[in-house]
Amino acid sequence: MEWLDKLRVLDIMMVITMNSLVAICLIFTFSNSSIHRAPGDIHGLRFISVKEGWMVGKEGAIFHTTDGGESFSKIKPIVDVLLTSVDFSDQGHGWAVGEIGTILHTEDRGETWVKQTSPVPYHLLGVFALGREEAWIVGDWGTLLHTKDGGKTWEDRSLNIPIEKAGVMEPALFEDVKDPVTGNILVKKGETITAETKDTLGKKGIRIRIREDVILNDLFFLNSHTGWIAGEAGLLLETRDSGRSFSRVVLGKGPDPFGPPPPSLYGVGFAAGSKVLVVGLMGTAYRLGVGSAPPTKVRVGTDKDLYSVSMNGKTVCIAGADGTALVSSDGGNTFKAIKEKELELTWLRRASATEGVCYFGGEGGVLLKVTTGEE
Repeated sequence: MEWLDKLRVLDIMMVITMNSLVAICLIFTFSNSSIHRAPGDIHGLRFISVKEGWMVGKEGAIFHTTDGGESFSKIKPIVDVLLTSVDFSDQGHGWAVGEIGTILHTEDRGETWVKQTSPVPYHLLGVFALGREEAWIVGDWGTLLHTKDGGKTWEDRSLNIPIEKAGVMEPALFEDVKDPVTGNILVKKGETITAETKDTLGKKGIRIRIREDVILNDLFFLNSHTGWIAGEAGLLLETRDSGRSFSRVVLGKGPDPFGPPPPSLYGVGFAAGSKVLVVGLMGTAYRLGVGSAPPTKVRVGTDKDLYSVSMNGKTVCIAGADGTALVSSDGGNTFKAIKEKELELTWLRRASATEGVCYFGGEGGVLLKVTTGEE
């Protein structure tokens, strides 16, 4: 029996050893990360394949890589403003947006970029390319722009409210406001509205709507009909009619009229299993289905500010403050924090997911690449 006991011990040791090796391999595969450096800060990031990606940043900077960040080419700037977001519908067609209403477009795989005419002068913070011809843009002062002709024309669908609900000072109207009787211009486009102006318009029975003072940070469209917009103070909007109307999605218990505003939301994306994931300040993360199920809070293991979320199949990437890089290979059910000591004080502004690979871009041109094991 002694030899049999020894054999059993040997079998147990082999099983333990094999299990340990498997665990080590899983950890190594999931934590396989590398840090690269683009020529400048990365404010916008979009990888259109596992190795090809586009980055935008300060002073109109546009960077391109075709080898996963091993090397970069810099496109000659055609504007000198901060570019905040970039997106491509395919390898050839894409948009980049930025401050002061800047919209750039390419139709030749980024070889040349053309500035398009924007209907607003406000800062643009997010762009989503639905196809070669259709795209949406969000930004400051409730800005929401839409094109269906490749950006030749942009329709202004910005959020607006009745003047009766506005404060004393509000931003520009969409158009000049004229007296219906005399035809005289009472308020010029671009003019602020004072209490006296509001009284004058009220006495004349002129009902107008003005731009809503709200920042829209990011957006995601599942298709031409269904999309979501993330904004400040916990604002999450949903459309199911191609953007003709938007309804507010209530997260948690909703805003407390007597308490501080809810944390701002900075990123929204779509995960496997018909789930939308939205992230924001102080580790805020919610998951909601496309159906009528209520949103549920997601514990991602951090209270750091979260700035961006990106998904590709079951690969989910979340970027945030102080080097926060969260990855998931199961559609966002569980997350692992990627710890890189040299990034602890670095903000990671954007995440971009490809099949099995997460990219994170941020301060100082940092481009963090993480292979999740699903590639």
